[in-house]
Amino acid sequence: MMENNKLDVNNEEKSIAHPAEHDYEKHKKNPGPSPSALNEEDDKGVGFTLIWIIAIMFILLLIVWFFFFRDVP
Repeated sequence: MMENNKLDVNNEEKSIAHPAEHDYEKHKKNPGPSPSALNEEDDKGVGFTLIWIIAIMFILLLIVWFFFFRDVP
């Protein structure tokens, strides 16, 4: 049997997206995100690093295959 079967109305209100918070004291129970969190620049992308990690992993797997799993006649 389910232990948590009560309807929580406050939980539904928390899932609604709120605009940037300017008056924290007024909305203390359910504040929106700060303006700095919404306007943060994404200048440090992970794409460049991910390309290098995939390339290195491919080379390492190729070396392992060449030395251990290649059929040598």
